[in-house]
Amino acid sequence: MMLIWILLSRVVAGSIWFNQGEVCCAGSRLLVQAAVSTQLLEKIKRHMRRLRVGDPLDKFIDIGALVTPAQQQRIVSLVEQSLPEGDE
Repeated sequence: MMLIWILLSRVVAGSIWFNQGEVCCAGSRLLVQAAVSTQLLEKIKRHMRRLRVGDPLDKFIDIGALVTPAQQQRIVSLVEQSLPEGDE
C-alpha cells in the first residue's frame, strides 16, 4: 500500500510540473477523499521538495529555466499571494 502512495504522489507532482506551465494544461487541481487527503498531501509535498532545478538539457533535472524574467516575476507574485491564504 505504501508503494501506491509513493507512486501516486509522484504522478500528481509530475502532472503539476510537467512542461513547467509552458502549455495551458497544468494539472493543478486534485480532488481527494477527505479521509486520505492529509496523508497524500504530505507525500506530494515530500516529493516536490526533492525536485531538482537546473539546466533543462540535463536529463536528471526536473525543473528547468522559465521562459522570461516576466514569467518568473509572475510566479513569485503568485507564491507570495498564496502564502497568507494558507498555501505551503
